[in-house]
Amino acid sequence: MNRHVFAILASVLAAIVFIGLNLASQRFLAPVRLDFTGDRLFTLSPGALKITGRLAEPVELELVYSRTTAANFPAVRAHGERVRELLHEIAARSNGKVRIRETDPAPFSSDEDRITAAGITPASANGGDPLYFGVLGKNTVDDVIAIPYLAPERDALLEYDLIRLVAQLDDPAPKKIAILSSLPALSGAVGREGEAFIIKEMRRAYEVEYIDPEFRTLPKNIDVLLIVHPPDLDDWQQYLIDQFLLRKGRALVALDPVSRVAIASGDRHAPPASHLGKLEDSLGVHLGAEAVADRTLALPVSKVCGPSGQKAATSRSRKFASACGRG
Repeated sequence: MNRHVFAILASVLAAIVFIGLNLASQRFLAPVRLDFTGDRLFTLSPGALKITGRLAEPVELELVYSRTTAANFPAVRAHGERVRELLHEIAARSNGKVRIRETDPAPFSSDEDRITAAGITPASANGGDPLYFGVLGKNTVDDVIAIPYLAPERDALLEYDLIRLVAQLDDPAPKKIAILSSLPALSGAVGREGEAFIIKEMRRAYEVEYIDPEFRTLPKNIDVLLIVHPPDLDDWQQYLIDQFLLRKGRALVALDPVSRVAIASGDRHAPPASHLGKLEDSLGVHLGAEAVADRTLALPVSKVCGPSGQKAATSRSRKFASACGRG
């Protein structure tokens, strides 16, 4: 074999090896990603890894992004790169169950008609072409769920929004949460407009139902019971909650020994201190008598001293003024 033939064969062999290594790396090293950012921006949380790792069926996430229009807005452009990287991280951790594609819809195109019909809404672009920046999710039974617009202001919630979308596509039937509370913003007493922010966020992923303070039965098909500063519960109500916990075993309970919101509301169903009555004994949980305050951010309070009603100087709640008793 002369040198010329040997060089040709060696070149062909090297090309075959190079292509093979690239194919192998795409197959076996795709999930291997390193995150050197200070805040671990592209590292999924344990909860997100659990959801992406247990998907039953494939889902498709379509990033709808007006790349040319976004170039005129630095904040949107930077957020676009972050969204793209996080989407690919989700796909890399999903064992092949999450597929990513990107669409840059041209004005008056069939793509624009399709994405707007699916729920993607454009943002204002100072009179120019519309700025689309959202995500469309689709599962194997053709359910389509949209995140209409990925606002840069929600960057801290980006992983939560994307993973929630993936979870909804994997299990489209929303879980049902029943809320029992004596506080107006958490009891439905003030309507949708006055609801607490956390309830509005919960509605984006779950079915939410309020429980009347004088309930005699619990709503049907509850997945989770959320109890936040409940009203005083009678024996029957405590029994119903106890039976739900025995059957389902899923509840989140938040009690407050001195609720300023309840006191300010003046509602007869809103006691200053909340408890679970006999349920505390059966659950083996009791609210301690100690109070906890932030030493730096505790609110200033005024203390009234003695029968004369003389006020002490304003002080942090962690250290009351010693003016009482001074001559």
